[in-house]
Parts: sequence; C-alpha cells; structure tokens
Amino acid sequence: MEQDRGNIRGMWMTSNCIQPNAVKMEVLWCTSNRQQHVFPSNQFSVCRDAVKPAKSVQDLGIFLDSVMSMKTHVSQTVSSYFAAPQHTHSSHLRQSVLLSLVTSLMLSCLNYSSVNLIGISRRLQDRLQSVLNVAARLVCNGLKYDHITPLLRDLQWLRIPECIAIHLTIFVFCCPNSTAPEYLTRDLY
Repeated sequence: MEQDRGNIRGMWMTSNCIQPNAVKMEVLWCTSNRQQHVFPSNQFSVCRDAVKPAKSVQDLGIFLDSVMSMKTHVSQTVSSYFAAPQHTHSSHLRQSVLLSLVTSLMLSCLNYSSVNLIGISRRLQDRLQSVLNVAARLVCNGLKYDHITPLLRDLQWLRIPECIAIHLTIFVFCCPNSTAPEYLTRDLY
C-alpha cells in the first residue's frame, strides 16, 4: 500500500516535470503542539529518496515552524540582525549613508515578511522591535538607554505592530482593486 502511494507521488512529480532533490527536500508536518505526537518523526521515502520531517523549513526567506507560531522566523531574524550592527562603526559613516544601509539591509527584510507575522505573540513582536530599536539608535547615534520614540519619530519609522497592520491593510486593499495576484482576488472576492 505504502509503495503504491510512493509510485503515485512519483508519477505526479514526473508528469509535472518535478525532480526531487533529496539533499534539499524537507517535509514539515503542521499541527498544534498537542497533536505533534500524531505525525511520524521517522524518515520515509519519496520517489526512492529518504526524507525526514523537519521542525522548521525555509521558503522564500521565511522560516515556517511545525506549529505555525513564527517563533523560528523571529529567532532567525533577530539573531541575524544583531550580528550586523556590531560590525558597523557608525562613527566612520555619515548618517545618510548609514540610514541607506540600515534601510536597505535591515528594514527591507523586516517589511518583506511583515504580512506573515499577523497574529504573532506580543513577546515575538517585542523581539523584533528590539531589532528596530537598535537600528534606530545606530542611525541616530543614540545611546543604549535613550528613549526610542523620538528617534523612531525623527526617522519616520513605524513600530512592529503598526508595520504589520499597515502592510496587511495594503495587502487587503489590493485584493478588490485588482492589483493583488489573481488567485487571491478570485478566492477572497
């Protein structure tokens, strides 16, 4: 029976010109914390390649974890961004150059994934906000304990919850106005 399912998957992949790469292939079982034990954790075969289920996978730069909490994505984001500012000496760069670097390298990545972060916990939002705070202090040459609100206001940057809300609002606005992908417009309206 299991071999028949493997053959069916193999035929579907072949008919759609998809060749699995066992080195890059990952499988993610998505379920609640309570149901994690229901899914097998042992490896299984897909087109004669052994695949082991992963706790999290990365797709288009976004880390998805098995309980869809976005905790892995936030942890990866925070750890990668806290490595960057430590190597940047703001005293050697003009503020305009530093602002361009931070905007293009840090903020664009935060904004890229913000729609996927809707509904994350306050704790995860605070972790992402800490990245934004460090970036604002770096650009404005602020001290560690300087109040962050005036710096964010001067830079015209939104806080993380506001950023998530505005990007979701723009995304929803695009659906009925035919500027969103067709599959979203068709399914939502």
